[in-house]
Amino acid sequence: MNPRRSDRAQASVSSGPRRVGSWTISQDAGGGTHPDAAVSAFLTGFADLVTATHVVVDLMWLGPSREVVRTVEAQPAILTADLRLDVAGDAVVTGVYLDCAVDDTSPGTAITFYYGSVVEFDEQDRARLAEAQAMVTLTSGEWTTGHSRERLETALKEWERLTGAPIVEWRSSVHPDLVFPHGFAPPG
Repeated sequence: MNPRRSDRAQASVSSGPRRVGSWTISQDAGGGTHPDAAVSAFLTGFADLVTATHVVVDLMWLGPSREVVRTVEAQPAILTADLRLDVAGDAVVTGVYLDCAVDDTSPGTAITFYYGSVVEFDEQDRARLAEAQAMVTLTSGEWTTGHSRERLETALKEWERLTGAPIVEWRSSVHPDLVFPHGFAPPG
């Protein structure tokens, strides 16, 4: 008997939670887009949707000649009332990972925020922050219809306005034909 394709074992590879949708804004870290500003823009733009539940940061310490003397990844951090990251001393924040719960109108829904900057080195091994990106990812929930779709669209537009930069990339593994720069197009 020849096995049919449907009789064969299927395998899938996952790189984490599914992406209902993700939207990315490129930022100029070297020109002054501080991680605090990126976090604040996200939390302010999404204020009607999310509550931050957990934050970790990647940190880098520089010596007197801007050489990297120490790095720490996934360090728990505190978010202050004025939406700033409370991190150790003179550390430079190179990455922020913020988990958020969506308000009770969308139970079980999760949104993550990521900010990461590229560190470049010159000929003398002096570090400087170059470009950065901020990404909002929906890992669960239904966002393609009704009030949820409208709230997401409003939040993404406000996030874009607050950062002063456009959303440059958007994707969805769940609704690839509906995703667009400000959420999801109405189905059908």
